[in-house]
Amino acid sequence: MQAAAASTPLLHTLTSTQEAEPIADEKLLLVTVCVLNDLSLAYIVSAYQITQVEIIKRLRILDRMGVIELLPGDRIRRRARRDFDWLADGPIRHYFSTQGLKDFLNDPFDD
Repeated sequence: MQAAAASTPLLHTLTSTQEAEPIADEKLLLVTVCVLNDLSLAYIVSAYQITQVEIIKRLRILDRMGVIELLPGDRIRRRARRDFDWLADGPIRHYFSTQGLKDFLNDPFDD
């Protein structure tokens, strides 16, 4: 199985259909962004209100999509290139420019 993974080219982008999947599930979106930023499973559990079981469920989806390879022991191997980018006019950028930016700017920044 490792030989097959090694010969598979790393992702530079997802398709528009693939990008739409995390938008439909905010926890999948969170896990996707965290994994693409090399955050560990343990860190995600400690930093966000999401359980390890919920994360593993989303990691399996990302594995199926080819974004990661889920390894034994719930270890994660990125299948995205270092210069991975969201589609310029794709669902993810649209989400962050409309919903994400609005949420960010509405924060009181008290802390």
